[in-house]
Amino acid sequence: MTTSPDGSEAGSPAGGESATARATGATGATGATGATGGELKLERDRALFGLIAVGLSNVVIAAIAGVAVWQLNGDKSVALGVISAAFTAVSTMTTAYLGIKAVSNTAKAMAQRDTSPREQP
Repeated sequence: MTTSPDGSEAGSPAGGESATARATGATGATGATGATGGELKLERDRALFGLIAVGLSNVVIAAIAGVAVWQLNGDKSVALGVISAAFTAVSTMTTAYLGIKAVSNTAKAMAQRDTSPREQP
């Protein structure tokens, strides 16, 4: 067996991890973040489908508001109320989705942080 520059012996399994995996903190197929390929795909799919759901619901709200304004036959004060309510619904739904997604991403990132004890100065 030969010794590599990092001090480990080449050819030794070292618990099944390569020297590169030990140096970077990656273990097996999970990578440095601890998430497998399937978990990453699931997260991407959740984000995509959530965005599609919010987008489609915003389109539906806008379409309903458009039909309502069209049916009002030019009553501007009521049309303004309908458009204002539709804008409020769209902006509230979009903001809620983005806020929940941001908090979810932050919580996930904090949960995956290194929690090993640190030296006190």
